[in-house]
Amino acid sequence: MFNWFEITVSPDINAPTKRIAISIIARADNSNKAIELLKNIPEILGVVREVLEEVRL
Repeated sequence: MFNWFEITVSPDINAPTKRIAISIIARADNSNKAIELLKNIPEILGVVREVLEEVRL
């Protein structure tokens, strides 16, 4: 479990209508948790993609 976890999705400042920037910040007690997070990046990005597809205007 992470002490703190945040995902931020925002428009890319250089091309706000064409690209997004995704920031993932996590705080944990040891580096093993950070390594596990990196292993799960494809799954995390898949969930972010699904959410974005649902809210697409």
